[in-house]
Amino acid sequence: MTLIEKVQQKVEEHLGMRRLVYIILFLSVFYLITLTWGIWSTILLKLRMILLPFIIGFGMAFVLRPMIVFFEKRKIKRSISVPVFLIVFIGIFSWLFATMLPSVYDDLSSLFDMAVEGIETIYNVYIKNLTNSPSPMVEGIFNNIVSSLSSIVESLPTMPNLVTGLVSTALSWLTTGLFSFIIGMYFIADYERFTAKSIEYASRISPKLSTSIVVSSRAISEYLRTLVVVMGITFVEYSVFYFLIGHRYAFIMGVFSAFALIIPYVGGIAANTIGFLTGLSLSGPRLIFLALGVLILPNVDSYLISPLVYSKRDKINPLWSLFSFFAASTMFGFVGILLSMPLYFSIRSIIKLKSNNWVIELDK
Repeated sequence: MTLIEKVQQKVEEHLGMRRLVYIILFLSVFYLITLTWGIWSTILLKLRMILLPFIIGFGMAFVLRPMIVFFEKRKIKRSISVPVFLIVFIGIFSWLFATMLPSVYDDLSSLFDMAVEGIETIYNVYIKNLTNSPSPMVEGIFNNIVSSLSSIVESLPTMPNLVTGLVSTALSWLTTGLFSFIIGMYFIADYERFTAKSIEYASRISPKLSTSIVVSSRAISEYLRTLVVVMGITFVEYSVFYFLIGHRYAFIMGVFSAFALIIPYVGGIAANTIGFLTGLSLSGPRLIFLALGVLILPNVDSYLISPLVYSKRDKINPLWSLFSFFAASTMFGFVGILLSMPLYFSIRSIIKLKSNNWVIELDK
């Protein structure tokens, strides 16, 4: 039997006529969609505009539901806790935005200026310790970094223009935000009935679909609960650290380090790098403590705090999590960055469910 005949036999054994028909139909549909993509893109854009308030509202309900359940256990009815909690949350957010925006804007501008000064300090030390002329590659990297940071500072709008832009953007999103708020209240108030009906309809389509929704919801909920705890610990940890060494932007760096956890691996490295560069103006001993801190604290987070907070099912595979991050960010932009880890845990839970013959494992 020749090689071509062996390959043909293997194809015939593993690729039946029925599966071949499915593949041909899929490719045909895909080809037709590419030919008419202009029409489909317009339809998808309209659907996104229609569904966006519902998606935001359900996401709000999904994230806030544990807090509402917490109040229910304290005999506070949901009809009272839901509107009060949401109104208080929006009021606090608006107050923080109005009071902190000017100072945060000034701090961010100074922070980038200090980053440029820090890089220039490192480069000057590098030049002084050279006997020959600096490497063209190092000089090119230095010039590109300084040019990029300087362009960021120059691109920052003035405060009046910034406020005007924010107001116009806020007005354009006012209708969507208002509808999302109202829809979110309805979702939270009737969350159990809505999710039960959704799972019921999904089970009519396929039992596998309903079980996939259940395990995905469970995995995302566990991830979000763990993430909130770790973000709180990180905020306190880095705020105290930067405050003790006398960093000018201790609070901002604490907040930045906490929210950087949303971006796996890359976010933590970026936060520590910015913290180091903006602290190069510190005195000698404090600068040494800063360098030791940005080297030691990530290891404390990885080998001490994370194992204590994360359960076994929350452990992250670095390769797949990074792939999820880059794939989601490429397809959906900034929203994809926020959704990358929930998508990772959701897909991983479905794969595990399939390997378990679509039987949901009970919590131990």
